[in-house]
Amino acid sequence: MSAVMKPKAWFDMKRGAFERTLVDQMKGLRPVVDEFRASKARGKPLTCLDVGCAEGLIGMEMAKAGAIHVHGVELVPDRVADANRVRGSLPCSFEAANVCTYTPKRPYDVLLALSILHKLPNPSATLFRLVHSFCRRMVAIRLPPGRGPVIIDPRSNNEPHNLDLVLHDLGFQLEHEAEGHLHEYIGVWRMKE
Repeated sequence: MSAVMKPKAWFDMKRGAFERTLVDQMKGLRPVVDEFRASKARGKPLTCLDVGCAEGLIGMEMAKAGAIHVHGVELVPDRVADANRVRGSLPCSFEAANVCTYTPKRPYDVLLALSILHKLPNPSATLFRLVHSFCRRMVAIRLPPGRGPVIIDPRSNNEPHNLDLVLHDLGFQLEHEAEGHLHEYIGVWRMKE
């Protein structure tokens, strides 16, 4: 019988960054940070749902930028415990849940899906469900390098999932593309006005 392995994290709360730093993780997310800052400056701060949030550090950065509330969802309970332990007085909450079946209790202005969708059995359906019912303004996605906003992965039977088309059908338009620290694809979509 083999031991069940815990998914590898990019950050270890006891040892610090070991694959990349928080600065590395924030690369390409400037438009999202700017959105929170600008909305707060206008007196209309935004909310954020971070699916696959790991230890919640990116969500905490969004709270520091002005998000009125950040809610993170993560499959690994130890990571959720770490996130809740280090959030301090930031307007953040974290819970253990499977993003494939998770149903938010309220809508959010911004959805972060950073390095999670390509790991799911049906990324298009999960993204559609979360955005259709629970995202009102902006979506940020990080994917492995090489195919832009298209996922082709064994975990989804190597079926192509064009996330740009999913978001376009939901009324979102691609606004920003960037390359992450490890050459990942980062896309930011905004609801069309």
